[in-house]
Amino acid sequence: MGMGKVADLCAPWIAFGLGLTRLGCFLNGCCFGKVSDAPWAVRFPVGSAPWQAQHDAHLIADRAATLPVHPTQIYLAVLNLLTFAILYFVIRRRKRFAGEVFAWLLILKGGFRSFVEIWRDDERGVLFGWLSTSQIISLPLIAVGIYLLVRFRRPAVAPPASSA
Repeated sequence: MGMGKVADLCAPWIAFGLGLTRLGCFLNGCCFGKVSDAPWAVRFPVGSAPWQAQHDAHLIADRAATLPVHPTQIYLAVLNLLTFAILYFVIRRRKRFAGEVFAWLLILKGGFRSFVEIWRDDERGVLFGWLSTSQIISLPLIAVGIYLLVRFRRPAVAPPASSA
């Protein structure tokens, strides 16, 4: 079995696993979002990573509850599970070449992760004051995914020439 076929078999399940791990991030309180007044914003307990960050930034007092934040872990969990569904139920069934499902994993994962980074607020490094480490990593993932789609896409089979 070729590398592309193995990658295609693994790709949906990688997305599924990433979705589950983000639920773990939510339960742990890491990877939290910016302060929000959205109705679905969540508060984390005293002593959690969001509480510590808000306390250190002098946004809350000692032993005070955290300010509500975007549940970015849940956003990523949902988007990773959506990626699983797209890869498994749509792309896998219509794939045209070995490695296509994996290429779409790279593109979707990179795109969704970059998108959710807009609402992240935990310490994760920034470049140019706005580009996070995860966004920097996502750019080559998306580029490699697009390269694989372009490079290995099979040309359409030309209809046989009619002889006159």
